[in-house]
Amino acid sequence: MCSRTVQFILQHDRGERFHFAALAGAVGQQLLAEHGVDPVVDSVVLVEEGGASIRSGAVLGTLRRLGGWWHLLRVFGAIPRPLRDALYDAIARRRHRIAG
Repeated sequence: MCSRTVQFILQHDRGERFHFAALAGAVGQQLLAEHGVDPVVDSVVLVEEGGASIRSGAVLGTLRRLGGWWHLLRVFGAIPRPLRDALYDAIARRRHRIAG
């Protein structure tokens, strides 16, 4: 699912705004340290000028930057973060079954 998500973002990133780094790699670890994110984070992380977002916040931030109609899905930002993160965690736990 992670690889598919990266491919999806790259295909829909019209402004070529997104760059990817493995969280366990040197660049990923440096970015996590610079933005105060736990180096053993097991989540998607979005790093931008204003800081870093994880879990559902990273997903919503990515959708906002993709442009097109994808930014409309930001409406899920109205859901309180604890509930959004619980849904994110539930999907993450089942990602292997979901992605096949």
